[in-house]
Amino acid sequence: MPDLLQITLFTLLVAVLSTALILPPGVALGWLLARRNWRGKVLVETFVALPLVIPPVATGLVLLKLFGKHGPLGVLCQGVFGVEIVFTWKAVVIATAAMSLPLLVRAARVAFEEVPERLEQVARTLGAGPWRTFFTVSLPLARRGLAAGTVLAFARALGEFGATVMIAGMIPGETVTLALGIYHEVQLGNDSAALGLLGVSVALAFGALALSERLLRRKAEVSLVAGGRSDSAERLRRPATAEQTKAEANAPVMAGVKPAPPSENAAPSVALGGSRETGVANRRPEDAPVPAGTEACPMVLTLCGVCWSAGEFALELTADFGGRVTGLFGVSGSGKSTLVELVAGLRRPKAGRILLGDEVLDDGEAGVHLAPERRRIGFVPQDGALFPHLTVEGNLRFAERRAPLEGRPQRRELICALLGIGGLLNRGSGGLSGGERQRVALARALVSAPRLLLLDEPLAALDAARKEAILPHLRRVRDELGIPILFVSHAREEVLALCDQLAVLEGGRLLQHAPVAEVFRRPASDAVARIVGVETVLPGRLLGGEGALAAVEVAGVRLHGLADQLPAGSDQVLVSIRAEDVMLVRCGEATHTSARNRWRATVTALVDEGVLMRVELDCGFPLVARLTRQAAAEFELVPGCEVVALVKAPSVHLIAR
Repeated sequence: MPDLLQITLFTLLVAVLSTALILPPGVALGWLLARRNWRGKVLVETFVALPLVIPPVATGLVLLKLFGKHGPLGVLCQGVFGVEIVFTWKAVVIATAAMSLPLLVRAARVAFEEVPERLEQVARTLGAGPWRTFFTVSLPLARRGLAAGTVLAFARALGEFGATVMIAGMIPGETVTLALGIYHEVQLGNDSAALGLLGVSVALAFGALALSERLLRRKAEVSLVAGGRSDSAERLRRPATAEQTKAEANAPVMAGVKPAPPSENAAPSVALGGSRETGVANRRPEDAPVPAGTEACPMVLTLCGVCWSAGEFALELTADFGGRVTGLFGVSGSGKSTLVELVAGLRRPKAGRILLGDEVLDDGEAGVHLAPERRRIGFVPQDGALFPHLTVEGNLRFAERRAPLEGRPQRRELICALLGIGGLLNRGSGGLSGGERQRVALARALVSAPRLLLLDEPLAALDAARKEAILPHLRRVRDELGIPILFVSHAREEVLALCDQLAVLEGGRLLQHAPVAEVFRRPASDAVARIVGVETVLPGRLLGGEGALAAVEVAGVRLHGLADQLPAGSDQVLVSIRAEDVMLVRCGEATHTSARNRWRATVTALVDEGVLMRVELDCGFPLVARLTRQAAAEFELVPGCEVVALVKAPSVHLIAR
């Protein structure tokens, strides 16, 4: 009977050493394969996987040629270190490492692929460099998958035979592992000894595999509990209960701050960001120090010929964004999120320049691309991208490392009060509602002391009740912090509630950039009118005009509208009328209005839109009006009834075509 204890201990030692040897390169290579694309990547993947599909003795033969006396690595080890590799215990470690590495690399790749890349991107925008992002975000979130892969590689090392026997031979007391011992005893006809070694080998392998499976199952459970893509996404989609909505709407009260709507005529005073105070109870005393990093600094974001493309989509923009809140508005696929990621540094433009104030962030010709962590630009994606392995307070502390050291506690306290998240600090992200997640994500971006804040459809995943609950918080951020905001949305009510400037995009092109009211009331083109939701856009013919007023014919009906922006020499126009600007009166009812446009109309359809009713009319041309449900009931409107439609001339916008 061989020395069972000695062989077992030697096998365990070899497995531990070989696993430790491959762990750093295996994890690094797994991350590269999961996160990077380069020419020849497929060749690297194939080469790494080869030991899994070719005979182990073939791998051993390659190692023998590499580490033999005349092999390149063998000569190097002998000449530089004076160490021989083949037919020593070192060869056993190298052989088991070579056979275990593919399993670890594949497990690491899968583990890193399951970590949402958006979390790493957000970490970069919060000031974390590549190494800090890897060790504080990527590695902790992938740790259970990596642990399972490491245990699996260890189990493979316990049973390695073919490559080992080629490069290390079978030297008793020197290179014999459990696998080699079983083979040796069978060759000698000593079945009882072979079965003893087999039992130990199976027990060790079974224990390692069971541990690996347990880690994988635990990983799946943690993903569900930690607010991964399943639980949190479902919570965002699920309508809010009355209790949840009330709690979110009253969050500032719970934090000791009473909310108030923004006032356009509020008197200027110093606030957290040095902007305007709106009379809320969160007023900072005049003599209180402003936390470092919160001073108002008007920033103009400039894009000069910025170009970026992928597949058939191409974005080309030149613009200056200098408002308090500039909305990026457009349908899905118009380039809104791409533009935000370019500004954040998450994508690199192929040409053009991006400047924030006087600082160049990107310059295609000069080869300048400032890393995201160096831009001091806050970024809040649609799902919030909270780090699931950290508490709410941990998320905030991760971000505030970029802020000036002086005033960090005061800044964090004021922002928590402003957004009403003081009672959430010890909770994990998985236990937060949709509105709470967005407020925490917003607070995390703000505590990093950004010069510019990018909000990429932060309300898109919320139902109507939660959206109404979080809008007051966004208005307070706008009015009290003095940080310019770029707000991405495709919802009209959101930009009307928050933005002072609006940039309309379609197909990667900027169609119009102007104050919000001007864009909605005076769209620059039929495309803008369609995107911002103008209900009535019809072709017409210009008949003439006096001053800014013009007469237009639409389907044989005469209209009066504004023509001050029409180019000379063209009589073909588009007539744009918003439903909110259409007034309805009963036929024969006396009216006291200055409306120049009066048309007898027939109701063709009524569409219930919740608190409002969409009224579709035939005035000789199709027209849409919008009334409250109560007004529609008082009018006793039904399809086929007749009314008079009134529209003031300034509400009839004419667009050249």
